Amino acid sequence: MATTKPARPRNFVDDWDAAATPRPPTTIANPMRDIQPDPAALKPRSIGARFTRARIEDLVGAPAVEYGFWGGIDLSRDGDVAFSWNRTGNFEIYTTPLAGARIYQLTEGTERSVWPRWSPDGRAVAFLRDTGGDERFGLWLVDRDGTRERELARDAKVARREHAWSPDGAWIVCSTNRDGTYHLEVIEVATGATRMLTSGTRDDAFPSWSPDGRWIVFQSARDERVRTNIDLYVIPASGGDARRLDTRGGADGESSSARVSPDGRWLAFATDMRGHKEIAIAPFSDGAIGPVQIATRLAYDADEPAWRTDDRGLLYLVSHDSEQSVHRLFTASRADTPVADLPGVHRSVHTASGRVGANTFAFTFSSARRPWDVWARDDDITAARPLTDSLDGKIDPETLVEPVHVWYPSSDGRRIPALLYVPYAEAVRTGTLPPAIVHIHGGPTSQHLRWWDYGSQWFANNGYVVLAPNIRGSTGYGREFQEANRGDWGGADLADVMAGVNWLEREEIADGARIGAYGGSYGGYMTLMALAKEPDRWAAGVSVVGVVDWRTMHGTTRGDLREYLERELGDPAAVPDRYRDRSPITHVGSIVAPLLILQGANDPRVPLSEAEAVVKALRDGGKTHDYHLYPDEGHGFRRTENKIDSMRRAVAWFDLHLKTGVGETPRRSRAHGTQLDGRA
Repeated sequence: MATTKPARPRNFVDDWDAAATPRPPTTIANPMRDIQPDPAALKPRSIGARFTRARIEDLVGAPAVEYGFWGGIDLSRDGDVAFSWNRTGNFEIYTTPLAGARIYQLTEGTERSVWPRWSPDGRAVAFLRDTGGDERFGLWLVDRDGTRERELARDAKVARREHAWSPDGAWIVCSTNRDGTYHLEVIEVATGATRMLTSGTRDDAFPSWSPDGRWIVFQSARDERVRTNIDLYVIPASGGDARRLDTRGGADGESSSARVSPDGRWLAFATDMRGHKEIAIAPFSDGAIGPVQIATRLAYDADEPAWRTDDRGLLYLVSHDSEQSVHRLFTASRADTPVADLPGVHRSVHTASGRVGANTFAFTFSSARRPWDVWARDDDITAARPLTDSLDGKIDPETLVEPVHVWYPSSDGRRIPALLYVPYAEAVRTGTLPPAIVHIHGGPTSQHLRWWDYGSQWFANNGYVVLAPNIRGSTGYGREFQEANRGDWGGADLADVMAGVNWLEREEIADGARIGAYGGSYGGYMTLMALAKEPDRWAAGVSVVGVVDWRTMHGTTRGDLREYLERELGDPAAVPDRYRDRSPITHVGSIVAPLLILQGANDPRVPLSEAEAVVKALRDGGKTHDYHLYPDEGHGFRRTENKIDSMRRAVAWFDLHLKTGVGETPRRSRAHGTQLDGRA
């Protein structure tokens, strides 16, 4: 006989019928940071016939969706995702419905197209396009069927970024660099006419509209008392004075990622005023906010709030041990649960405001063994699903390495988190300890994450242990850790790198005589500093678009980056000795290990002159080095053929200097300045 199950109580805010997280919560008695991996995980293991040597074209050349550094994805009112993808070898704009039935390519060209944003009526996509990687992005429009595209602003030979449509679709606001500093500009969609909203000496960034179109909220570091503070400001969309919003109650720190709720009554943002990033909300009315309420109660950094379409709550990102997951927070009850937490990194979360359900959202996702793709989670379904497939079956994911999250002690006792890529025994092909590469990330306000790192995977697939440390200055581990190298670049952060080298040798994870340094941007700078300040510990190095001289860098880089440099390292007029002592060019004479320099000719961040200066110093000093210039690249390599070429050169360089006789001290190259591409 059938029985009727009694109705359970239903909270007026929380959705009892919402599906659970795909990864159940786990209770652990000890703090997560005190749990170390099994020692066996730090040694090469065999996977037998499953292992294959990957083709560089398939691994390094695998396409990936632009995950969020250049704007990520966008979700239209009716549930179509717009995204940038380099499936053709160049980043182009694509769309796909949430049903994932078909993928449409809207643009086709030879230059990078990124940062897609749907018009409110869903008839067009606004996007950014630069030339030769120079980051001088122009603002473009393309119809949703891809039949017509146009550059919106006729005077657009200035750099633009971070654009957003007005709710009525008549205007687009963006950050525009006309005079070396980014300020807010409003562009009329019908005519392309532009109007500047803000001015001054500090950068204004990440503008967003209020739903009624009256206000624009943005972030800026305008605090003259503490230059490192970042505040939220509001300005009338019609023009007027910008007003600072008191989001931290007088405490120092950063407030960012502001979003007004769909009903216009609340402002959500991220703030680190209590030591790590948290999601806060405040009443919003007539361009002003009420009392700020901290909405999250986690021990980890939270960021990038995105409002649900029903105004009842929001989604946001949580960082934990080099992973990022999506949480859902209801604003009234403060009920907080993970809703997308596959092992890996979730970014660029977007909700739709049309026919799709309030629990439906799209995002980008990547894991250590899967490139960035567009994913979606439907209203009543627990598991998220991919809408694109970048790897496309060309590589067996099992032949790639899953990194281990570890902690090691630095010279002052501080514990440093890192990802460790241990190659399979079949990749090493020897009974001795393998060589290692220390992969130093850029930023420094960035971090290594458990995402698609084709460089580390390519090194591991070729038999190298890879240590990817999140040295002090990295994000994701709280405000104090992020600021621990402020004014001290090339100091304690370099000691963290060297402690990682010592740890690899002490724990017998890698051969201490065969360790190389690799990194791009700030990571390239740290590679140069490591080889110069600790010359006896390195067998080789590869610096990609690395800073060489902070003094010349300050005078030649873009205005917003000059401002960042002064905030983080100090004013060169006030601390000239620091700028000189922390510049690799000052110590280049001490470099002993062979050094490869890779540089983009159009780099707007680390100008070509930086690479030319260190190459001249290496050549004049008779140092073993190599240099390759990519004439069609900027800061980092965006074109597939150049990514492949740069990694082929890097591995060839390390093979030459780290694998020349197992168990032996690597020999030095016989010639100075020998070019892999045949140039003298």
